[in-house]
Amino acid sequence: MDSKVDILDWESLSEVIISNFLIFMTVVALVPVNWGIEALKWKWALINTQTLSWSSSIKSVLTGVTLSIATPNGVGDYGGRMINIDKDKRSQALYYNGFLSMSQYLTTVVFGLLGLSKISEQLSFPMHRLPLLFLIFALIGICTWFYFRTKFRFDLLKTFLLKYNQKISFEISHGLRVKVLMLSMLRYFVFSFQYVLLVRCFIPGIDLITTFSSIAFIFLLTAVIPTGWLSGALVRGSVSFFVFQSVVNGGEFGLIASSLLWVINLLFPAMVGLYFLKSFKLFPIINPENV
Repeated sequence: MDSKVDILDWESLSEVIISNFLIFMTVVALVPVNWGIEALKWKWALINTQTLSWSSSIKSVLTGVTLSIATPNGVGDYGGRMINIDKDKRSQALYYNGFLSMSQYLTTVVFGLLGLSKISEQLSFPMHRLPLLFLIFALIGICTWFYFRTKFRFDLLKTFLLKYNQKISFEISHGLRVKVLMLSMLRYFVFSFQYVLLVRCFIPGIDLITTFSSIAFIFLLTAVIPTGWLSGALVRGSVSFFVFQSVVNGGEFGLIASSLLWVINLLFPAMVGLYFLKSFKLFPIINPENV
């Protein structure tokens, strides 16, 4: 397959970026859209707990990004988002953040499984297509049922982070679940679209459905593998290389696109969130006596 990069070096990478300057600027321009959607989700989720302004919601989300990239599977996001949340409201806010994470996770699982159904043959998946499709749609049905039917009782979280005698009211309406899921899907498509644009800069011959399916499966794998900051970068790169190498024999280009996406969409926002952390003490959040 033809590509605009023949040798992996800084000069050839710079040539690709320059020749696709508008595309790269589009990817950068979608960063505030991506995190703006997440800020809206956070604002809506807390509507009955605490009213947040747009600036406060964005500040909380970016602070969560900062801590999430330095902790296994992004668990630091829970603590980071407590910035601008009243002390007596943090217990419920922790619960709602768990709900938001589950909504985004459901989206990742659903589209990741659908992506697998499209590229399973290229990946030499050890299962016949018909049983695989049955298993995929069964898992999607179970995950969707769980999302809409569960009461989201995070008892383990409560045991470790909250006062034992603290009563928490945590009911999520069907309407809120639908709205949050729609926003999660929208944010997923924005993030995926950024990735698609970067991949097609390096592998212009790849078709859109194959690109999206490969990306969806990559997101699924990286979501289920426990990682920290450094190990996460290695896992993302390895998974991206494996999938794109298997699907279109372009593993190195998938790795480059994944790395650029991480820098543009996660590292830069995390640096902004780091500024907000300077004057905020996180320790009262994780100390049950001070919640």
